[in-house]
Amino acid sequence: MATPESPYPEADPLKSTRPYPGSPRRAGNPLAGGPWAGASGDLRRAKEKLQLRNWGKALLRVLWAVVVYAALTACALAAVNLYAKSVLPFYRWELGLIAPEYQVENLDLETALAQPAFGVKARNSDSLSDIGASFPAHSLVFQFQFLVTQGLAHVVMLLFVPLAWPGYSWKRRAAALSCAIPILCLVESADVPWALVGGLDAVKSRFVQASDSLPMIWLHITASGGSFALGLAGGALACQMSAFFENSSPRKSRKSGKGSAPRRRTKK
Repeated sequence: MATPESPYPEADPLKSTRPYPGSPRRAGNPLAGGPWAGASGDLRRAKEKLQLRNWGKALLRVLWAVVVYAALTACALAAVNLYAKSVLPFYRWELGLIAPEYQVENLDLETALAQPAFGVKARNSDSLSDIGASFPAHSLVFQFQFLVTQGLAHVVMLLFVPLAWPGYSWKRRAAALSCAIPILCLVESADVPWALVGGLDAVKSRFVQASDSLPMIWLHITASGGSFALGLAGGALACQMSAFFENSSPRKSRKSGKGSAPRRRTKK
């Protein structure tokens, strides 16, 4: 018995790859040969342009961060002596508060390894005793030096973060820098003075055996990048503070209330 011929000669999938009317498209390329083929090509080209634009923005941000870091580092190296002389009175005052076990005789700018350094000289305020040895008060002299460039690390990083934070306008960067100034004062009090006390404790441990104190631990941390981490944390905090003040400003609330018109009372 003969079978009738199909009105669609290309309907056999083994003989043709073009779908006959009413049949689903091939699973491999659902848009092939359809009305959306041109639209898919335009969408693909738009995605490629967007990716290239994003890569360009990321490259510009990286270059900007490199330029900012290089400029801050150059300024810090040029102002080493100025920075050291400006913070020395503050360090002398703080050492008298946080290190009562030492009688600080001198804290001045010296030279160590052909570089400027903070040099501290102190004596023991109380008598010290160890196995087989006893040291009266003011009988031992402790000296320690701390490089100024190592202390400048937190200054550079704290100013670097607000200036290189991605997506910030110049107005917002200025606000973040203004918030970074009080944070810099706190970081200054938490970094170098405690490292100087840790150096004095390390020298004292040569005469009297004792466990590592907290200033000694902080001295080891600063030697392994603690100042950089402290500056990064301070810079990020400054950026968050500026964003908080900007979002909670009364100007924002006034602008948000302009859209709602006051209700009028209707006379009965």
